[in-house]
Amino acid sequence: MGPAMDHQISRNLFSHCITAAALLNCDEGLREQLETLRARIAPDQVGRLGQLQVWLEDKDDPNNRHLQVSHLWGLHPGDAITEDSVELFAAVRRSLELRGDGATGWSMGWKVISVPSGRVG
Repeated sequence: MGPAMDHQISRNLFSHCITAAALLNCDEGLREQLETLRARIAPDQVGRLGQLQVWLEDKDDPNNRHLQVSHLWGLHPGDAITEDSVELFAAVRRSLELRGDGATGWSMGWKVISVPSGRVG
């Protein structure tokens, strides 16, 4: 029931542990357990506005241009959302459009990092 960022971090951690165990040819039981648990984590979802949802419920308000973009963790610093995941990649772009350019502190840095090199912008 948590926010998208929590789900993204958990999936990322499980995926990297599964990959490491496979490469090292060890911990098969743990690997299987993590695969089962990872499959139970809520997926990223695209909301009615075309945005990447912050929550499981589509609660985003297009008039609320608040600063946080934590739900974009799967793009950066995570690596699960890429140009190859077309629908989610487009939803990240839409989320940034809806949030607007204004920000302070960490949120501004996160927005800037998410846009260069054709990743979103």
